[in-house]
Amino acid sequence: MNKKLIGSAGALAAVAVVVLAANRRHAEAPVAPTPRVVAEAPVGLKAPPVTTPAAEEPPADGMEVTQTLKGKDFQLEVTAPPIETVRYLSITMENGQAIDKVQSLHGSEASPISDNTFAPGHTFSLRSLIPGDVREQIVCKGTQMLSRGEGMLGHYMMYRIEGDTLRELIQVIVERDREDGNGPPPQKLKATVEETMRDGQPAIIYRVKVEKQPERTIIFHWNGKIFEDPTGEYAKIESEYNP
Repeated sequence: MNKKLIGSAGALAAVAVVVLAANRRHAEAPVAPTPRVVAEAPVGLKAPPVTTPAAEEPPADGMEVTQTLKGKDFQLEVTAPPIETVRYLSITMENGQAIDKVQSLHGSEASPISDNTFAPGHTFSLRSLIPGDVREQIVCKGTQMLSRGEGMLGHYMMYRIEGDTLRELIQVIVERDREDGNGPPPQKLKATVEETMRDGQPAIIYRVKVEKQPERTIIFHWNGKIFEDPTGEYAKIESEYNP
């Protein structure tokens, strides 16, 4: 009986030793580090859309201001519509009055300024050529490409503000280039314009070379209202080279 008890006690002791050893190994085992979660940007279909800064919204009427000039008592703006390849002119006086009409050089009546368009190649500038004028004159010059094989056409124009009207003082051709083709015959013209004073009065000196002819000089004199050519030579050029 005692031997069995002793044997059982020994067996229990052996089991206890094994359990203690296992617990000790478990307690001494290094604890695995906590996994680090690295945040990654989502990719694929779950990726959020890329956002970009909002673009500036165009004006409500879609018109873009391409040029602005500030005169002594007025402001000039050139605007471009979103589709058409033309330019519109608007002039506002400091007192709030709008210049809403244009009197062309040869027109019998003034027309709305909104009906007068310019080409993208036309640029505007200010001059102080006429003595006694309370404000500057407005010069427009540049070229435009014509349709139907008519080629290139360039103009020099000067305007003056009179009341609510923009009056044209002179208009001359400064460039004409129509290539030879199946249509109209070729045309070549190159001219320069000089704004000056002659005998105390404003004058426009027009130097022009047509085709292979020698250069000619035509002087436009100020008559108090417009610049005119007393010789009538320019009228011949105009009738032939202005399409």
